[in-house]
Amino acid sequence: MDIRTSNILLDSRFRAKVANFSMAKATTSFVQTKADVFAFGVVLLELLSGKRAMETKEGGEITMLWKEISVILEVEEKKEERLRGWIDQNLEDFYPIDGALSLATLAKACTLEKSSARPSMEDIVFSLSVLTQSSSETLERSWTQSLQEKDSIHGIQMIPLVSAR
Repeated sequence: MDIRTSNILLDSRFRAKVANFSMAKATTSFVQTKADVFAFGVVLLELLSGKRAMETKEGGEITMLWKEISVILEVEEKKEERLRGWIDQNLEDFYPIDGALSLATLAKACTLEKSSARPSMEDIVFSLSVLTQSSSETLERSWTQSLQEKDSIHGIQMIPLVSAR
């Protein structure tokens, strides 16, 4: 399969669909599956960071997201702070940091250099299911708090108007 962000389309309900199978070859090999896992991990990293998988900086230095996330998650001290600095700034603070950390850790596992150490797609689906369920409550609290903060102007709480029926 050819898994990359340019081949992922969103339908009218924002459901992702993988497209462009023209170059994909039918295979059941372990190597291909683990390569797909790596590619999926890279897509997760692109979603988290808002950056391309590989970029060339000034001076010709090439940066790769999977190497960046390894460095960020390598040291425990100030890990959350480093991750917040790396995550797409367009997300502002509209995400639970524990969920972002879990997703980054999963993406790192998907992009391990040793392919046999990468998780299976079954493990990935299970991890994403657990993450989705555990983060939904945290995310709802985060959104509620953020909306309450945005509804107040200069310390004055704005009260929504309710129409009388």
